[in-house]
Amino acid sequence: MGIPRKLSSQDLMRSFNWPPAPPPKTSLLPLVLIVGSIFLICPFLALINEIGRLISNPFGAFIVLLLVAAGAWFFARRTQKRQQPSRMPSPSPPLEKQMPLPPPPPPIPTDEEYEAWVKSWRNSARRYGIQKLGLDGWKEVEVDTPLYIRSIVWPDSDDASYYRSHGCPVLIKRGLDGRLHASVNRFTFFYPTEHYLAVFAGDVNALGSMRFERTRTYFYEDIVGVETSAFNLNDGLTSNVMQRFDLRVSSGQSISATTYVPDLNVEETVQALRTRLKGKKQGG
Repeated sequence: MGIPRKLSSQDLMRSFNWPPAPPPKTSLLPLVLIVGSIFLICPFLALINEIGRLISNPFGAFIVLLLVAAGAWFFARRTQKRQQPSRMPSPSPPLEKQMPLPPPPPPIPTDEEYEAWVKSWRNSARRYGIQKLGLDGWKEVEVDTPLYIRSIVWPDSDDASYYRSHGCPVLIKRGLDGRLHASVNRFTFFYPTEHYLAVFAGDVNALGSMRFERTRTYFYEDIVGVETSAFNLNDGLTSNVMQRFDLRVSSGQSISATTYVPDLNVEETVQALRTRLKGKKQGG
């Protein structure tokens, strides 16, 4: 699959706030201050106790009074010197060089920009599916209009476990447009041929180079039906109206995808597949 680069990998990571900010480091400063205060207070208490012992006799009281008077005289002299104007002009402080401000961080991609980036994979993914299925170019495919469904991979799904097992996150965010946006989107393409339906599913991963791919082929007589159903999906904040697509075969296997409601592309694909299956089963 080609890589249309409209957004950089850094843009995509900022879009999903990945990687998350590290937790704040635990500071030992409060503990150091408490221990230091204990070591400072203990000698001070011992000094007060010693002064009290000296004051208890006349000679000791005289010594303490003398020390207090000397300290007061020394403090008064220091204050008087500081208040006298200086004869020499103080040198002007050196001009500090203005440090250039760091450039502002680039803006986070908008919901429209991210959606455009995901959709830009569609054509290259469709061509790549032809190669993976081993079809003879477009000669074997009996339709010109792309038949595909775009779905999203949910973080708690079995598909997401494939990414998590390789250390790749699968994230969902709610955009300013009110819709949910996934870091992993899946394109499922259907290629009707004369005798069977070929299917290619490929993921677009915004947070890594790892991508899930799958190819399948089904004879028309083995396909039981194509169904869609609507359901509510709660993401922990709000309830989202979604629809589920299922292409079922007689062996019990199925191709499933979860998309938004309404999604006109899904309805067009479903109608085209039903028409194709009906024609093939009636001998068309």
